[in-house]
Amino acid sequence: MSRQIENQKTTGKRLRAWRKSVPLKLMQLSRLIKVSQGSLSDLENDKSLPSATTLSNLSNYTDLNIYWLLTSKGPVYRKLAPDMEKSTERSEERRVGKECRSRWSPYH
Repeated sequence: MSRQIENQKTTGKRLRAWRKSVPLKLMQLSRLIKVSQGSLSDLENDKSLPSATTLSNLSNYTDLNIYWLLTSKGPVYRKLAPDMEKSTERSEERRVGKECRSRWSPYH
């Protein structure tokens, strides 16, 4: 595990370090966890703290350990339950399939 991620002092800095390690762009993570890019930027710049909904979405849609995010204790990543991994994979497959279908649609 990179020390750059583990040694971050604030929630916002930890969130940004984790996001870049994944790697996800700000826009990608904001869509994934259903927050605006501005709100996510505010979180990463320590202008606000994550809401319960944002924490829930981070937990539901990523492998980020919320306990580590808030306290800097414990592992950065959490192991996903097998059924969640499959659900995440199916969700990604549906998203990619939808993108492919829309690109090749004769109705564009």
